Amino acid sequence: MRPNDMRVFLLALVLFVSAGCSSGPPSAMPDDFTATVEVRSGSTSPPDHYEWTVTLTATDATVAWRPGDDQSTQPWTATAPVSKEARATFYDKVLSSGAFESDQYNDDWAIGGPTMKVRATIDGTVYESNPGRSRESQGQFDVVHAYAEDLLPADIWADFERKQEEWGKTH
Repeated sequence: MRPNDMRVFLLALVLFVSAGCSSGPPSAMPDDFTATVEVRSGSTSPPDHYEWTVTLTATDATVAWRPGDDQSTQPWTATAPVSKEARATFYDKVLSSGAFESDQYNDDWAIGGPTMKVRATIDGTVYESNPGRSRESQGQFDVVHAYAEDLLPADIWADFERKQEEWGKTH
């Protein structure tokens, strides 16, 4: 065996053994992948406070947007179909963001800022991100937030933002 062949073989062996030892989610999206992303605007008061949840299934994504901080307020909802390719892209982005790997949380830094929590079923196992936010997890928040928004058409988000503004004028 040539030296380059030996290196390739050893690298492949290390990757194979490492993959077998992994306790995290698989790198390829399994068929049962579903997710929920919850975002809260932070400690802003009405009229600026809002919360939204995107629920991703095998066929669609539903967003529920609640203005203000009164949990009895019925959220506005909208649903749109989601392709397997879009689900796979979202899966890849959530995994590559490290959302399920970090347990970093810094109460001092997170005060007043938005928070996000991701819960996903992946290959029969439920994974949850840390519900808080830290400087270390800012990148996770930005990536997952953007891709959760990309699961639904921009006009749905624009409509909710318009409704939030109108709601804020009366509260």
